[in-house]
Amino acid sequence: MSLKKMLKEVFATEGEERVAFAKNQFAIVLNEFRNLGLEKENMGAITLEIVRLFVRIDKRTSYEEYSFLSDLFGLDLSFDEFRAKMHKSQGDEYRETLESMVKQFSREGKKAFCLFGLCIIESDETMDTPERSLIEHIVKALHLEHDDEEED
Repeated sequence: MSLKKMLKEVFATEGEERVAFAKNQFAIVLNEFRNLGLEKENMGAITLEIVRLFVRIDKRTSYEEYSFLSDLFGLDLSFDEFRAKMHKSQGDEYRETLESMVKQFSREGKKAFCLFGLCIIESDETMDTPERSLIEHIVKALHLEHDDEEED
């Protein structure tokens, strides 16, 4: 599934429908982590790192991202607390572990990871150059850029 098709799928949703779509994609992602043996007590940390990846790429945390993620996860944080959590990092080693695990996902899991990320990125209704570059990098790294040929 190309980035263009992924964007089209995300743009086809809005509001509560986008939250439900993101929940479905995230459920697939969590299942992939479980299949790789990630223990339940580590799911919160991996979820936080995934969210940070997509929120922090443009060097700002918008209220729209906070609101979307609050609806998605039922966050019990103020916007300032959320922003503070987004700007802490668990380090490059953790991010590298995340990347290596996602590369082991099934094709469906890889697509779900990208679609979930796009839902977060598009929650503020803008896609800046760093955000687009990140998604393009992920699509390429996960070898999803030629999926359209397989789907047609």
